[in-house]
Amino acid sequence: MRKDAVEGLLCRVAGMLSPRGTLIVQTLHPVTACGTVPYEDEWRSGTWDGFSSDFADPAPWYFRTMHSWMRLFVDCGYPSARVVEPVDPATGKPISAIFIAEIA
Repeated sequence: MRKDAVEGLLCRVAGMLSPRGTLIVQTLHPVTACGTVPYEDEWRSGTWDGFSSDFADPAPWYFRTMHSWMRLFVDCGYPSARVVEPVDPATGKPISAIFIAEIA
């Protein structure tokens, strides 16, 4: 998978939405998904930690910071993107990021 695949998809969807249309994207929260590696945009090795041994060969994935995600939405034509951050009640840490991107 190429890094620009997500960028291309978000930009193309913006052109398909009706005026005031909305795109919702949910992903792992960057702060939680960062783990112990630096908090910067980069390719990361995939993992199936927590799954059975039936799962093999995890795909790499492109990690984005919150700033990078928000910039991506603006660059693709969603000027009013906002984020909802559900929190794990046991840890108090964000578990996902839900981006709500609206077309002006």
